[in-house]
Amino acid sequence: MKKLPVTWCSNRTSWMNSYIFTNWLNEFDEIIEKQNRKILLFLDNAPAHSPDIKLKNITLKFFPSNTTARIQPLDQGAIKTFKANYRRQLVQHIIANANTAYSADDVAITALDAVFWIECAWKSVTETILRNTFKEAAFNNEDVVPKNTCFDELNSVLKHLTIGGDIMSATDFVSIDDDVPAFNEWDDGNEKILAIDGISNEDTGQDEGTIV
Repeated sequence: MKKLPVTWCSNRTSWMNSYIFTNWLNEFDEIIEKQNRKILLFLDNAPAHSPDIKLKNITLKFFPSNTTARIQPLDQGAIKTFKANYRRQLVQHIIANANTAYSADDVAITALDAVFWIECAWKSVTETILRNTFKEAAFNNEDVVPKNTCFDELNSVLKHLTIGGDIMSATDFVSIDDDVPAFNEWDDGNEKILAIDGISNEDTGQDEGTIV
């Protein structure tokens, strides 16, 4: 487990909680101390973010209530970039396994798959993107850099796949879980028939579609 490219932990609900967050923050504080650095870390007022944590090299600063969506840099593009790149890998995985899957539930996704997708998705959040988010959140006056192309890349793979007969846009797919505390399955009310370029696995006697 120590060789994984990300810090791995879990709980029954898949939610972040104060125990996991505090442990991570203490470990991060030790890393910063070894680097002989001191940092200011901005946090929102999520229940898992305890204001009573004692740290040596990290100072915590909490955003005012009900302002996170406007002034938290991560909400100005970093999270969406991460999610778009993670879900592009998810869609590519579904497409790659569509020939042997009748429904979305038949596509196996392991925790290890998710770990490596997370690593790749986080690497896509470049320093340039992060600087841009701080600009959008009015932290500085740097010139805003051009928008990244992660949504275009996600749209390019989503157009090959339908679930329940519909093609979902990258914007909708990335925002699908904005109002819930953790990502869930696709809408269980829809019939989860996979289709690649309009050819579903329930079709018989037809040539298979080709994915480029």
